[in-house]
Parts: sequence; C-alpha cells; structure tokens
Amino acid sequence: MAVKYTGVNLAGLEFGSGLDSNAYVSNPEHHYDFWANEAGSNVIRLPFKWERLQNEKYGEFDDTYLGYLKDAVEHAAERGMVLILDMHNYAKGFGSSMSSDDSLLPAYQDVWQKLAEEFKDDENVWFNIMNEPHSIDADRWMEFAQAATDKIRATGATNKIIVPTVDWSGAHQFNYDGNASKEAAYETYYDPANNFAFEVHQYLDGDSSGFSPIAQSGKGATVLDGATEWARENDFDLFLGEFGVSYDGGSQVEAQAMLQHMADNSDVYLGWTAWAAGEWWGDYYYGLGQGYEDTSILTPFMSGETGDFENNGVGAPTDPAPTDPAPTDPEPTDPEPTDPAPVDPIDASALQIVLAAVDPDSDEVLTRIEQDSMLDADMFGGAGLNLKANVYGEGMEAIRSVRVTMDNGESHLETIRPYAFFGDKSGDYFGGGLSAGAHSVTIEAFTNRAGTGEPVLTKSFDFEASGDIGDPNATMPTVDESLTSSELTVVLALVDPDTDEVLHRIKPGDSIDPADLPSGQLALKANVIGEGMASVETVRIVIDGEVERIDSARPYAVFGDEAGDYLAGALTSGQHNIVVEAYATAEAEGQPMVSGAFDVTALADFVPTTNAAPQTPATPDTTPDTSMDGLMELFLIDVETGAALGAIQDGGSVSVSDLESRSLRFEARVNDDSVESVSFALSGAASSPAQVQNVEDYNFIVDQGITAGTYTATVAAYDQDGAAGQKIEEEILSFTITEDSLVG
Repeated sequence: MAVKYTGVNLAGLEFGSGLDSNAYVSNPEHHYDFWANEAGSNVIRLPFKWERLQNEKYGEFDDTYLGYLKDAVEHAAERGMVLILDMHNYAKGFGSSMSSDDSLLPAYQDVWQKLAEEFKDDENVWFNIMNEPHSIDADRWMEFAQAATDKIRATGATNKIIVPTVDWSGAHQFNYDGNASKEAAYETYYDPANNFAFEVHQYLDGDSSGFSPIAQSGKGATVLDGATEWARENDFDLFLGEFGVSYDGGSQVEAQAMLQHMADNSDVYLGWTAWAAGEWWGDYYYGLGQGYEDTSILTPFMSGETGDFENNGVGAPTDPAPTDPAPTDPEPTDPEPTDPAPVDPIDASALQIVLAAVDPDSDEVLTRIEQDSMLDADMFGGAGLNLKANVYGEGMEAIRSVRVTMDNGESHLETIRPYAFFGDKSGDYFGGGLSAGAHSVTIEAFTNRAGTGEPVLTKSFDFEASGDIGDPNATMPTVDESLTSSELTVVLALVDPDTDEVLHRIKPGDSIDPADLPSGQLALKANVIGEGMASVETVRIVIDGEVERIDSARPYAVFGDEAGDYLAGALTSGQHNIVVEAYATAEAEGQPMVSGAFDVTALADFVPTTNAAPQTPATPDTTPDTSMDGLMELFLIDVETGAALGAIQDGGSVSVSDLESRSLRFEARVNDDSVESVSFALSGAASSPAQVQNVEDYNFIVDQGITAGTYTATVAAYDQDGAAGQKIEEEILSFTITEDSLVG
C-alpha cells in the first residue's frame, strides 16, 4: 500500500530574518505545476514566519505576506493538492522562546485563531502549528499545542491539524526508552474534531541532524520503528514532515528504505513531504531546486504507486549502492562548493547590486548606501554595523556567491543570502566596525559558489562615515552568544567502539550499563546540534572536574577517535558528572556558546581492552597510517563506515580491497588553524571540476565514480572562505587506484 499524501516542502518564505522582503522568496506557480503534474505529488508543505505574517503580537496580518499564503493555497487547490501552512518558528516568536516567555501563549492563540478564520473554508488547507519545537520540554510544548487547537476549533474550522513533536521532531527518539515521558505528554493532546496527526522529521546522517549528505548505513529501514509502534498502539496518525535525499548513493538507498517502511505501514503514516524544493537552494545537497534533481528517487513513492523495491528499478536497500544512475547535475556537493555555470547566459544589464547598512542588534536595514553617501554614525549602537549586499533583477536566482571587498583589502565571500560582509547566522547579523572618514566597497557577484572566474556583475560604492562605528579595528565578528546559545543543544550519546554505531542518547540521570554495550567497551559521543552549529570550532569535555579532551573536529568523541573510529575509554563504577562545552574559538578559548551537563552512573568499571589509544592501533601490520605528517594530506574514505586509507602519496599506488563498501569519497585533512577553505580537483581515469569546502571535514565526492586507473589530484588550502585570500599550501598528487567499480 502507498501512503495517501506525498510531496515536498516548498521553501522560501521562511528564509532570512526580520521583515526585509529581499531576504525571502515566494516561489512561482510553475513549481506547483511540476510537483503536481510531472512528479505526481498531492501535498505541498509551505514554511512561513510568524513575525512576517503578523508584524507585532495580536496585530492584523500583513496584506502582502498573507497574499503569498493565499496564492499558494490557490495554486495547490487548482491542482488538487493539499497545502500545509507550516509556522516555521522552532517554538519561538518575536525574539523569545515559548519555553520561558508566558506572554507568547495568548499571542500564539491569537495568530492561529486568525489563520483558522482565514482558511477554515478551504478543505485543502492543513495547519502545521509549529516547525521543530526545540529547547522546550514536551509538557510545556503541549500546553501551547492544545491552546492553539482549542482556538482553531472554536472558530468552527475542521481543517486537519499537524502537531509536531519536540527535540527538532526527530522520529529516532521514539526508539529510546528515555522518550517515554515525552510520549506521555503527547498522549494528553485532545482534538474535539479528531482530525489531526503527529508530525515527525527524520534525517538519515549519523546524528540525524541533516547537516551531512552521507547517510548512516542501515538507518532507513529501522529508524522509524519506535515511532510507528507508538502511533499504532495509540491509534495515532503520523506525518513525516521533513527528510532529505542527497546525491550520495547511500543516502538514496536509505531514503528509499524509509519510504518503503512508511508504505508498508500506511495504516500509521498519513504521508510525507521531502525537504526541500524552491527557487534559492542552488546546489544544497538536499535541494530539490529549479532543476528538480532528485525526483527519480521520490517519484516511485509518490501517490498512486507503491514503494516496492522489487519493481521500482532501484534495488533492495541492502545493496551497496542504488542501480539508478547518479543525478545528472555534474556537481551536486556540500552547501559551499563550486557549481557548474548556468545553462543560459545571464543578462547583467537586468541585474542591480544594492548595498545597505544593517543594525546587528535588531537585524533591521537602517539605510541604503548610495554613491557618495554620508553614513551617520549616530544611527548605530555599541554593536557596530554590518554591510549587506544584495543582487536584484531578472536572473538573480543564478547568483551563487557575492564577494565584498573593503578599501583596506579585507574581503569576505558569502554563498547564502543575506550576503553580509561581517557574517551572519541565518539572518542574525554580526557586528563589525568602520572608522570615520572615506571608504570604498567593491561588490562582485558570481554564478559559482567559490567566487572564482570573472564576476557577472561588479559595482563599487564610495561613501563616508561621519564618525567611528563600533570597533574599527575589529575586521571580523566575534560570535554573539546571546544569538547562538539559545539555538544550540548539546547531546551526549553512547557508542559501541567496535562498530562505531550510536546506541542511544544519554539523558541526565541515566545509568550506563555494560549490558547496553555488545563489546562491553565504553565510548561516548558529544554533539552540538541546532541552528548555528556550524560556528562551533571546538568542544571541551570535562569529566568530574578534569578536562578529558578538547576536540576540534566532528565527531566529538569523549575518549578520542581515529577518523570516526571511536576509542574505548575508562570510567569507574559510580556517579560521574560529564560536562560538554561548545566554543566558537580555537582551543576552547573565552566563554562557551552553549554547555550541557550530564550526571550519569556507571554500573560497572569500564576498562578499555582494545582500541585504547590512537598511538597504538590494534593491528599495526594492517591498519593504514592515518596520522598527519604534514600541513595537509589527502585520504580516501569509506563513505559507509568512515574508515580511512593511509594518506595518498605522490607516485603511490592505492589499494581499496580492505574497505567494506565500494562507495568512496576524498577527504583533505589540514593541520593549520589558519586554513579556512580547501579546494580539490581531480583528473585522470575519472575527473571532477574544482570543488571548494569551507567547513571541516573537507570532503569531496566524485559523482561519476572512481574507477581503477591513474589520477592527479590538486588540493590547495586557503586562509579565507571560497578558496580566496592567501594560498597557504598546494599539493599535486599523482597516484594509481588498483581496483575497479568504485562509486563516488
């Protein structure tokens, strides 16, 4: 059986922050045509921001923004589709959290009462009353969910209500015993119309965050088990509001397995919407953008067809890679890499570049900067200012990166709107400084994400500041903990060091039982998840007041790891306090952005007997040497297990026979804190256009696969994002791969 409702999230109206209409996009009608008529879907989930619809608490709706929602409802209805209105606010509103601000409850009731009055006669409209509530406990969240439901039903509206679960709505949490209290809270929910479904989300990377395109092997077939069992026992419907499918072969296999699970349990699952379609995704690895790259994975499971592995032309989920060809986009990559030039040339005369000054306290645009403008320093507070560049006009969606260069030579490349010179986190602008006097700013717009080649549009602005603004000596921002800490969550999980599999999440007060560990050995993984997690540079782990380690690369393994191979650690029987602190600085300097404390009890002594120290591998004769000898080295990595071969040597021969899977990626490792980006290009038996990564780990996928033969890899490290600034080191390595039929 197929589930009844299948479709996509059509993102754009929730992009950016504040009320600036240039920070978000309303997607045109042709998207609805494609997903309804060509892909065969029958539901669109439409994210929107509360504050844009209702500019102040209890206020009337903004006519323009409400018009976008009405247009979407009409487009969907004309094509026989359900339109889910998704308040994409994460249990927050107007700068505060529902977990602590009681004034949000009546305001939240007000907005949903007004939305219900607006759309109660549209049977194709569903109300998704919040996206991914987090940093709020389940009992508190259900007070809000029930209050909104009561107001909606009081209007006479019978529209279906989609009720999200907490902790980012992760379905995997239902597999843990520690989720029982949350489940009990959900079970108190009452809808007098009995027309609702609980919403879960599920990404298939190792920590279920969706911040990696690489799926965990075997996860898709089992990750929904707990949620499915709970819903069936309580006679609830479930709706999978978000999941992602990347270009990686393993991701496609695991996503298909998860879709198959829902098809096999269609008595529980009302439907699903994949993340995410829309105009502005560029080459984001889960993007179903203007090219609709991943529909071959989704369409066999769209409504009217069953998701049967035996007849959908893809292969069983146990196969090492799907049999469908790789996506046709020549370079689907991580969110920051180079992408191919657009098919159609851009008419630069149809575009214009705009520069504006932003207040980093309020994130509001204060003034537009024109040629020879005078920037009044009195307009800005102690946080200084930010400079926001934007590109407008026909063809603007083809712009993939913007570089802003100041007259002092400092340059900053941005690849995601808003293009903020001093940086931002999802529209939360950082503060920068500007000295009194004359300045010149040059803005270049590119059709690739690396800011390389010739810009399609360039504009310079000469202006003057009436006085010092902020700290003129601060060229790059420091992270504002008030913006990031509330967005982040620290997670601690129990890991089996033999298989490197995460067994379950640890809650404060939990006991660590040897019976939970198949090998009897203990490994722990700390993680920091949430909006702003990319700013985490280091994590410090403190056990019983003593610093255990400082880790600057994921996974943050409490007792250490070797390229994701977790090391077993020692812990005596009894009570322990484990503190995890996340920093936006190297070497855990300054104040932590966020921290988490876990009081746990070990029910036995844990003494590592294998894999005890990185300096002493268990099998020195056969284990590859993955240590760092120089500033930068290149490795081949098994995508499914994370195992690494020894560093690739110039003129050497590489055997991959010891790897468990045939799915590989390249990884550049650097040993220099000044490195901000790494570029990679491959030629020879298979080739790859230049790719750029701005975030460790510096992973590179070769889409058409890696076959046996001779290769030359060019790897370069730079001191700025986007392969810009000074080239710190470059390695050109020629090597031979001895085995065939390897999939990148």
